[in-house]
Amino acid sequence: MFIPLKDLNPSRTYPFVNITLILANVVAFLYQVGLEATLPRRAFDALLLSYSTVPARFPAFLAGHASFEVSFLPLVTSMFLHSGFLHLAGNMLFLWIFGDNVEDFFGHVGYFFFYLVCGIGGDQHARSQTHRRSCGVGPRRWVPLGNVIDVLSQTTLIQSLGQVKVIV
Repeated sequence: MFIPLKDLNPSRTYPFVNITLILANVVAFLYQVGLEATLPRRAFDALLLSYSTVPARFPAFLAGHASFEVSFLPLVTSMFLHSGFLHLAGNMLFLWIFGDNVEDFFGHVGYFFFYLVCGIGGDQHARSQTHRRSCGVGPRRWVPLGNVIDVLSQTTLIQSLGQVKVIV
């Protein structure tokens, strides 16, 4: 395992979208932790489920049994859910170190849409893999790393010769 400390690839532009996404993730996590501390367990789980992607909502929308917001808004809100502090810290560390270069490559608007598409794609891939798990995994325990993995992949493609300082 390695922990990245810093990349040695300077950006040409200020990564304000990347910083905004990191702040949004942290604020959403603090909100989630605050709700967990104040709400009864069942109410918190129900609220968390409403922000989580549930594949059964898509056919329900197509059949007219669920609204568009209930079916598709969680594709975005679930990207900001984290199962714990270490999950959040790891994701935000990688996003902080590598996201600025990807934003520099795509531009601010392009990076934002890249982040959304990767998050939705990662979420859908994670949901398709949950049937392979033998234990029951609820929304609190399975939040995909789609955005972070895709940002890392794109960083690798953009800067295959770049250097990263790490702790091994």
